[in-house]
Amino acid sequence: TEVAPIAAAVDGLIARLRQALEAERSFTGNSAHELRTPIAAALAQVQRLIIELPDNAMRDRAQAIESALRDLARLSEKLLQLAKAEGGSLIANAPQNLAPVLQLVSSDLARASSIAKRLSVQIPPSGSVMSIMDPDAFAILARNLIENALKHGEADGQVIVKLTQDGILNVA
Repeated sequence: TEVAPIAAAVDGLIARLRQALEAERSFTGNSAHELRTPIAAALAQVQRLIIELPDNAMRDRAQAIESALRDLARLSEKLLQLAKAEGGSLIANAPQNLAPVLQLVSSDLARASSIAKRLSVQIPPSGSVMSIMDPDAFAILARNLIENALKHGEADGQVIVKLTQDGILNVA
């Protein structure tokens, strides 16, 4: 009887904490989603402005704005991915093949010619790495690790991504 009020108070605290975390997750996801359209519209306007500007100095300033908007769009996308990852499960219902997921992420990143030269992806010859990890969560993780390696590694350094048969992802 003496411990019951303490247990009830702890249960109430955990429930309030769960609600606060869910509200924060929802806010992050909604904010990132709502930012997409205005950022895309501003980016389109700046790109149009760049074409129409006669002066190189003014065009350079507009290109700097375009670059900042692209960075903001990437940040917004990362927030959306984070909200999705936090809201979802890290475990899939059944084992999934993660090799095609890594190939998709790396080919998407390698579209930029400067990145394609620096990125080396190694997947087992079988082309199959089965795991109970959720493919969406794996894609978010892999993209984040590869982008960080490209961004924070040596400017001309090689980034080697290796997915082993036993499901170990190594980004160096």
